[in-house]
Amino acid sequence: MTGDETPGAKELREGMVVAPGAQVETGPNGWVVLTNARDVMAVAAKTKFSLPKEVRDPKNTQILQNIGSILFKVNKASRVGDDAV
Repeated sequence: MTGDETPGAKELREGMVVAPGAQVETGPNGWVVLTNARDVMAVAAKTKFSLPKEVRDPKNTQILQNIGSILFKVNKASRVGDDAV
């Protein structure tokens, strides 16, 4: 998240959880890699995004990106009716 220049901002550390509704912003020289059980997000410098307050479908990761660059590695979840390839 942002540095000390933003009131109420917290610096992300390894092992921390980004809660629903959280806003994440990287500084001009900052970056962060976020993961969950199956997906990875590499967030570049000068990027701002938020997570929705409510999770509509736990099988889908939703990001509301305002500005900047995010690289996603999303692993397809198995769903009933999908054919194995």
